[in-house]
Amino acid sequence: MKKNICLLLIAALMCSCAGQDNGKDDFITISIDPEDSQIVSIADFFEKIAIVPLETNDTILINAVYNIIPLNKRLYILDRRSSSVFIFSDHGEAKAVIHDQGDGPNKYTNASSIAVNGEKKELYVMDNQLKKKFVYDLNGRLLRVDTIPYKISQILFLGEGREVWARSSIDPEDGYIMNCFKQDELVAQYHPHHYENGATISFWESPFVLFEDGLYTHIMYNDTIYKYDFNYPKGGLVIKLGHAIPKELIALPMQSREDEIFKYLRKNKKVAHSPYLYISDETKVGVSYQYDGYNCFYIYDRLNGESCSFRGPHIGKVHIVDILYGTIACGDYFYYILDPSKYQDLETKKKSEIQSFYPELFNTLERASIDDNPILMVAKLNKKIFRNE
Repeated sequence: MKKNICLLLIAALMCSCAGQDNGKDDFITISIDPEDSQIVSIADFFEKIAIVPLETNDTILINAVYNIIPLNKRLYILDRRSSSVFIFSDHGEAKAVIHDQGDGPNKYTNASSIAVNGEKKELYVMDNQLKKKFVYDLNGRLLRVDTIPYKISQILFLGEGREVWARSSIDPEDGYIMNCFKQDELVAQYHPHHYENGATISFWESPFVLFEDGLYTHIMYNDTIYKYDFNYPKGGLVIKLGHAIPKELIALPMQSREDEIFKYLRKNKKVAHSPYLYISDETKVGVSYQYDGYNCFYIYDRLNGESCSFRGPHIGKVHIVDILYGTIACGDYFYYILDPSKYQDLETKKKSEIQSFYPELFNTLERASIDDNPILMVAKLNKKIFRNE
């Protein structure tokens, strides 16, 4: 496998929601020194791990995993390259495939994004080229095709019939990035604070993440993560990374910023960047970031103000990134998409480390073919790590 890798108000108030003041008291400032981080083993970082090879057959062939949505012991996987959605059991057994690409009335041009509505028991496949939403049941049977007013990057479900449709770009003719619905009725629209200057959200596959305590918005390289309660701003997190990208690069116009930062990162390896929120609840905050070519994790205890930072996880002396295609976080679970071709290219010494410290994973990777469907490592974070024990 080759690496290709968020209140119904009067109208004036709705349109200016993102311009409202987020009081300083609503923000938590987190300072992270990436050099002050521990090397952590996979056995310590996770309390439960399952190796899940996804079944391969003549009709179930995944080119590239772009998204994984777990629900009710099922995995819904988007392969944007083949415009297909694959449905597996949580043990990797193939259940169904949706490949309705074509020119007919119930056919999509491209599968741009997917969403799963647990309340309605529906799977949505968005075709942003046609501006249509293809609605399936959770077994992959087509129910209907709805027209959508704009291109959609994500749909987030907040319960009690509340949905937020996040658009894939800012277009003044089409409206706002965040579109809030309650019982299918549009109740508010706004731009998150990050996007007031015309930034697009295409830098992230999932720039908006949802937790029980609220909806959070990111933008690549930015040090602030904003929080919303459905559509109302509720502060957020200010991430102060040591060894960060220089602020003058962050302040560049959008047209040149990405290219200049990319050049800077190629020349400077020990740079911390791209903070991303993967856990937020009443007791803890978890932030991932990139440093020196590795995935790093920071955990902050809201109750006592203590924190800890980790590099890893490692399998022996092998960082998991050495065999990784991509990662998708969902609550306390990480879905690691393993890359058999990267494993095959490992030096013998590293393969021996994996064999010694994780025999089951070693045996699975040894048997895997680069033509097979991906192997998932589904791992639940260790609560003792959260408490810094």
